Amino acid sequence: MKNISEVTNCYGCLSCVDRCPTKCISVTETKLGHQIPYVDQSKCVECGACIKICPDITNHDLKMPLSVVAAWNVDINERLKSSSGGIATLIANEIINGGGVVYGCSFEEPFEFKHIRCENIASLAKLRGSKYVQSNTVGIYTKIRQDLKDNRKVLFIGTPCQVTAVNNYFNKPKNLFTVDLICHGVPSVKILKESIPKQILNTQITNVEFRQNTKYQFSLLKGRFTLYNRPIATDLYLKAFFTGLDYRESCYKCRFAHIMRSGDITLGDFWGLKLKLPVYERGYGVSLCLINSEKGYNLLRSTNKQTKQHIRSLEEAVLENQPLVHPKKKTFRVRLFNCLYPHIGFRLATICAIPEIYIKSKIIRY
Repeated sequence: MKNISEVTNCYGCLSCVDRCPTKCISVTETKLGHQIPYVDQSKCVECGACIKICPDITNHDLKMPLSVVAAWNVDINERLKSSSGGIATLIANEIINGGGVVYGCSFEEPFEFKHIRCENIASLAKLRGSKYVQSNTVGIYTKIRQDLKDNRKVLFIGTPCQVTAVNNYFNKPKNLFTVDLICHGVPSVKILKESIPKQILNTQITNVEFRQNTKYQFSLLKGRFTLYNRPIATDLYLKAFFTGLDYRESCYKCRFAHIMRSGDITLGDFWGLKLKLPVYERGYGVSLCLINSEKGYNLLRSTNKQTKQHIRSLEEAVLENQPLVHPKKKTFRVRLFNCLYPHIGFRLATICAIPEIYIKSKIIRY
């Protein structure tokens, strides 16, 4: 294999773009809008640098969880601002307070989802909340390299394939900490934009929310004002997401949708938690924390004073978390959506692929 152009199961981490010494790799899109690398063969010197860091090719140092913890922020107001128990925010705060930097996915104007560098508490607000769309990571690896050279603690938060790409790129130095998120799969920003009315999309949007704590509701914000919102009962984008219609091709055969993890700590929602909580603690999100390394222990330990934590079993953790067992299956519905989307667009392709779900949503609406 000469270069990344021969990879058939691209995860979209785009680490190859940053690593290429001749800058012969750029970004293009598939018919569904997913970002993939494009190699200018006339500039490629066949050094193999891009291949050595590719998550699809490189051997993966995946780790079996050492411990399973249900945890949440004791500050209910802060917990409500997060998707689950607010543990990711607390860990990020500790890294920043220790003079480190944090990298995570942010919505950026006019309408882009990308990983950004945060070195103060205020900027961490942009990383809050689940984002059911793929993040652009081009340029991030170069910035992380400089921070590591400056001997600063670096926390990277991303999907398991993105975390693997970061681990491959830097060979896991002592001052690099990683959090991988339990990931169902990723739709493209192109599809998300297509699901939004044009008149709304053309206004100034400062933030996007896919859920509010445990309540799924898609919202577009301008400051504190809600410009547009769709509850999950009538939201075709979220319905397509949860049925797995519009993911990357690699998501359906993802080798990271497994109990063996790439990050120092894995975070997600603790669905199926059997812990009996006090009345005043119920109805809010709880974080599922898989501790995968000594670094992971240290990350969670740093939040001890601000959290409640309960040791749970691995069996309970995987009970209602499908991505910890296997990836989403590529069904006939997925193939139908892929076939129809380029010709009739997102809305009609989704309706054709999941007609009974669409009809049910219309009944609920009326």
